[in-house]
Amino acid sequence: MRHEKKISRYLQESADRFSLELDEDDLFFENLPMSIPNSKPLDLNDPIDNLYAFSVVFGITEEDILACNQSVIESYYKKYPYFYLMKKLDVAKELAKATPEQADNILHNSIFNGQINHPHPALSRYSISEEELKERLLQYLKERAKYFPEVYHKDETVTNLSACTAIVADFPDLPLLLKEFVRMVKKAKHLFFKILKKQAAQEERRDYNFLVSALRLRDIYSRNPMYADWIDTIAEIIESEGSNDFFSYVKLDTFSNFCPWCCKQFADDPSLAQKYIKIFPTSKQNMLNYYRDCTNFFVTYNWSGDPPHPYAGLSDEELEELMEEEFEQGILFDTPSAIDELWENCMQTGKIPSQNEIDMCLEKDTPAYALKSAYIPKTQEEIGNDAEYFSKLAKLCRAPNQGGLVVPRPAVDMGSREFIDRMIARHKLSHRNAGDDYGV
Repeated sequence: MRHEKKISRYLQESADRFSLELDEDDLFFENLPMSIPNSKPLDLNDPIDNLYAFSVVFGITEEDILACNQSVIESYYKKYPYFYLMKKLDVAKELAKATPEQADNILHNSIFNGQINHPHPALSRYSISEEELKERLLQYLKERAKYFPEVYHKDETVTNLSACTAIVADFPDLPLLLKEFVRMVKKAKHLFFKILKKQAAQEERRDYNFLVSALRLRDIYSRNPMYADWIDTIAEIIESEGSNDFFSYVKLDTFSNFCPWCCKQFADDPSLAQKYIKIFPTSKQNMLNYYRDCTNFFVTYNWSGDPPHPYAGLSDEELEELMEEEFEQGILFDTPSAIDELWENCMQTGKIPSQNEIDMCLEKDTPAYALKSAYIPKTQEEIGNDAEYFSKLAKLCRAPNQGGLVVPRPAVDMGSREFIDRMIARHKLSHRNAGDDYGV
């Protein structure tokens, strides 16, 4: 029993080292039994009963786990500087939000305790008062009222005012982090095809499995973790599909996206930024959203004439009880809405609604007591030295023919017949791996 506890502690500390969330609720590991034959959901309280699965996840041998071999874990940490650089990036992001007093505390904890206390409000960097913010909001709403009269309530006052904004971090090591990340993805790609062709040695399979966990590599069509065992299982299917494009089979989980555009060094090398977009194609839209969030204050508010929120004044316990009651009664899901009626009509008539119709329905479905929101542009003084970076970032967000980044098209369009056929083929094998004949 004592040895099992030691092994559990060893696995947990190793997981923390590489930021792996070994939890049964983690969406990446929930399909592990589908991906690895005869395995079970991960349980750190009973590692011996699932030793092979843990050895796959960490890319080490079962003997290493039983011996609590620290050197093999340390070898991965040294082999891939990405993990050390990611911890430095976390510190840089927190320092960007902090006041000088908070910065000392963040540095102290990151150096001596190996952790960061908690996120700090980004508005602490700005000397804007609530009254000034309210005045700027009212001015903005008055301008908007020329085109949308309903947004400004002349005889009412603003209440429940709150604001937030995004911040740019300064992280000189970002280019190195990007290069290391791209190198890991390339290494995973190389080993993926080597395993597919049955040319990989056992040590290479373990290295690949570690990269699958670290990068959270999934099979696009089954969402199973793309461990070496799963490649073996679907090898004939992959070969029959006849593509040499790694990203036509594998995708990185969204949690692997560390949003490097939050650092001002991101735009210094457009070629590196392009490589990152190839790995995470949806990131270009995220970059544009970040540009908006950095150059504006996002403000939420109510008008004094708005009805009170129905949950206002309830304690946490009362709110939880009420939500459970409404859930049981189906109130949270069965309440008719304008958007539901619009889509139902669409299904009946075959007519695709316009964006204007969708926006009007969403506005109707927004209760009167809900918080309103607005983006209030920052002044040039508030943007300060970040102006040059925002200019470069805006250029990367443009269309490719205007110097912007190129978003790669998916190898197979989601929802197409080919995509569905690939899903069905893998679905059958997943359940065979899990020990049942469902769907076969």
